[in-house]
Amino acid sequence: GCTCTCRTGVTGAFCDKCATNYENYPNCTEIACTNEANCNGHADSWNGTLVTGCSCSCSTGYTGQFCGSCETSKYTGYPTCVPI
Repeated sequence: GCTCTCRTGVTGAFCDKCATNYENYPNCTEIACTNEANCNGHADSWNGTLVTGCSCSCSTGYTGQFCGSCETSKYTGYPTCVPI
């Protein structure tokens, strides 16, 4: 039996599918972060991939690494985050 050593982003006994957090076999590129999936839909900008990690720049009123809460001293009512 042959043993395959797959390149980064590829997996399977015969290197025949994309690894977790990769897409588009056979190229298997890293899946990019999105506002909806990775920043709770509350970011003005975002970057990174699921492999390297996602970075979110939260919209006004939102805070947290992934914009998952309201700025508590000024806003309330997550997920809407309205001024206090």
